[in-house]
This record gives sequence, structure tokens and C-alpha cells, in this order.
Amino acid sequence: MPTGDHDSIWVRRREDGYVIAGALAVLVIASVLASADRISALEEEVFRFFNGWPDWLEQPLWPLMQAGAVLFVPLSAAVVLVVWRKVRLAAGMMLSGGLVWLGAKVVKEIVPRERPGDLLTDVVERPDWSGLGFVSGHAAVAFALATVASPYVPGRWKWLLWAVPVATIVLRIYTGAHLPLDVIGGAALGVAVGAAVNLVLGVPGQRRPATEVTAVEM
Repeated sequence: MPTGDHDSIWVRRREDGYVIAGALAVLVIASVLASADRISALEEEVFRFFNGWPDWLEQPLWPLMQAGAVLFVPLSAAVVLVVWRKVRLAAGMMLSGGLVWLGAKVVKEIVPRERPGDLLTDVVERPDWSGLGFVSGHAAVAFALATVASPYVPGRWKWLLWAVPVATIVLRIYTGAHLPLDVIGGAALGVAVGAAVNLVLGVPGQRRPATEVTAVEM
């Protein structure tokens, strides 16, 4: 990844608006489904599959799940700023991480769905979880950070970038913290907020005719 922002051209992409709309649509659908009186057979089956993984996986995989913790936001932004000197990316990560964390709190109040252990029997909790489950704040933070960072990462490394939030949502189900709709809703919220931040701040782009993009020299 190149270092520094001084030679970059910043563009605001129309597709980020489409991503926002699509992600919000997914969030609304997940919210409606999560508000139902009962958990669907499909959602329970998916939850049981991941929650039933062996206990020995918990310790080695636990650090990976922390990519969605709110404290990971300033830590990752600091690394980006110090190591790669990406000022705008670091700012975008801080902004998106803070906004999505607050947004998840709001959604939890609108759709007060309980944790899997309160809704299903024979749930393996690693550890005991409390509070509300929809949406997953970890999923929201992880996907917001990945969405903001994606335009800065070379194509051959994007799979690794996106593997982190995907692993995070799988592990949130494995540990019994969330049901599948919880992490889907959280991921959608994170993508929407991340795309909105990219739309506001702009992302790195190549020089193209002014008729194609809106470019701002830093």
C-alpha cells in the first residue's frame, strides 16, 4: 500500500450511494424479520451449525473476533496513520467506527431482540452474554471499517480485508452472542455507514475527465 495522501486525487463515487441504499434495504428487511414473534427454522438451523463448533476453537479464534470491538477503531486508525500515513483513511475509520457504534445502540432500542440464550434452548454461550442482540455491534464496526478501507487496499489484498469482518460475524454466532439476523443487520448497518463516510470524504481515484467524476485535490 503506498504511503501518504499528498499525491492522491479524491473522488466521490456514485456507486457508494447505491451501496448505501442497498445496505439500508437489507437492514430494514432484517429488522422486520427480527421483530417476528418466533425464530424461523432456517435461522435456528444456521445458528445451531455455527454454535455447535467444538469448544477448543474459542481461545485461538477469540482475538479475531475483536476486530469488531469498539476499541479496535482507534487502534486500527492509529496503525493506519503511523505506519501508512493515510490521514484521510484514519479519519474515515474513526468517523465510521464512532457513528456505527452509536447507530447500533439506536437500532437495539428500536428492535429490542434478546440474545440467543434467552430465545432458544441448549445454546452454548462462550461466555455468558447479556443485553440485546439486534443488531450486532461487532458486525457493524467490522464491516464499517472494511467498507471505508476497501478503496485504499490493492485488489489482490481485498479478499483478506473482507475475510476479517466475515470471520467476525461467524464467530459472534459461534460464541452464542448473536443470531444470524443480528449479524446480517449489523453488517448492513456497517456497510451503509462506511459507504456514507466514503461518499462524504471521498476515496482515492485515478485522474479522469471531470465529466466522469468529481475530483478534489487535497
